Amino acid sequence: MKKPTLPELLKTNTYIGAIGYGEPAILALMIVLSCAYFTFGNLPFVKALFAGLGALVVVLLVNAILVLGKSVFKKISFKDWKGFVISLAAFVWMALVGAIFKYFQGVVNIPVAVTLGIGALVGAIYGAKLVAKFKPNALKALFGLLFLYVSLKYILIYF
Repeated sequence: MKKPTLPELLKTNTYIGAIGYGEPAILALMIVLSCAYFTFGNLPFVKALFAGLGALVVVLLVNAILVLGKSVFKKISFKDWKGFVISLAAFVWMALVGAIFKYFQGVVNIPVAVTLGIGALVGAIYGAKLVAKFKPNALKALFGLLFLYVSLKYILIYF
């Protein structure tokens, strides 16, 4: 067996340190939030707080997608069609599996789902052309205000 080099050891120690440092905090936060939700979940303030946290999670996911997308695709163009096809296939598969589960649970309204699907398809086609006309800082400000509005709407709906 070959001896590991110094960079390999440092990399391994970094991963172990990150897991050892971050994992207990994440687990503790999840346990505390779960206990709070199941104990006080019927109170209007707690419902509003967790609805706001749901909007926060959506914003964090969108931000992560944008950051990863910028690092992977330095300049996004349609020349990189393989990446787009793979991403689209993964997204469609996940959405389809989720929709099937929700359909059998009886919580899917088919006409609304078809309308939203058509709207998403049209928005994806024409939205990409429209977004190219805006400056990046203007888009960041616009989406920031939009997510702030949505999170406040979810919070204030319970009051």
